[in-house]
Amino acid sequence: MHGRLKTVLLVLVLTCLATPLQAQVLPWNIGLDSWFGIDFLAARQDALYQHRLIAREHSAEWNPRVPALSGMIEVSPFPFASARLAGSVSVGTSNVEVIRATAAAPGPFRWDLKTDFREWEAAGLWHLWNGGGYRFSVTGGYRRELWLYRGDPRGTQPAGSSLREEFRSDIPFVGLQTAMFFPFWRARFEIQGSWFMTKKVEQTVSRIDAIETVESTGDKGGIIALRMEGETNITPNVTAGLHVRYSHQEFTGSSILTSTVSGSEVAPYRFDFNENVFSFGVHAGVVF
Repeated sequence: MHGRLKTVLLVLVLTCLATPLQAQVLPWNIGLDSWFGIDFLAARQDALYQHRLIAREHSAEWNPRVPALSGMIEVSPFPFASARLAGSVSVGTSNVEVIRATAAAPGPFRWDLKTDFREWEAAGLWHLWNGGGYRFSVTGGYRRELWLYRGDPRGTQPAGSSLREEFRSDIPFVGLQTAMFFPFWRARFEIQGSWFMTKKVEQTVSRIDAIETVESTGDKGGIIALRMEGETNITPNVTAGLHVRYSHQEFTGSSILTSTVSGSEVAPYRFDFNENVFSFGVHAGVVF
């Protein structure tokens, strides 16, 4: 909860800081572009665990659907360079029934699964060409993404059982951006990629009779992400628009299973993971 609150406050503060500057001129000819919006996120995530020594495997899938708040601020202190800070945090939660098969504990088990999501990003843009209403840039930066799932027991499971699943992505990235700035409308198109990011997945099933934990690291693979934004001027400094984003992650790595089930060994697994995330939303912005 504290992480979610801090992210929301960050986005709100950034937007509020920009708002009082309307109808003024920023010092030293610094350009500022900011927006705050509401998104809907839809994702599909698949994980496959294959035992490296014996013919045993299990899999899991996730299909979260959550609303989110998001914001962005871009500061241009020079004609040839900009800095960007952005963030997003879920404000609602999906609640779906899932079945989880575990590797050692007897199962499968049924859960009511709740979803939380948050991310933040810091990036720099180097403008290769800027003129005539068009701008072409290379980008580079870092993004952290976190999906958190919590499950309450259903069916015949004992009271007090719990499921916790956390996906964390650490993404240093590079990309290209094309932007258009005209008197009554503006748009951006950006592609990002990273082949040196890491994906960590931690899953814990707790029951009265057993606790099972799977810690996975995906270190071979990467991400590709596409972003599009379009907006129109409401006043010379205030805009309203739409934004869309799609990203695909694919990884191979390793997992370690530990279990308190009698006779269970610390087992090495091959870990394969795929993720597709689509989001779209509306936003209001302030531009100078």
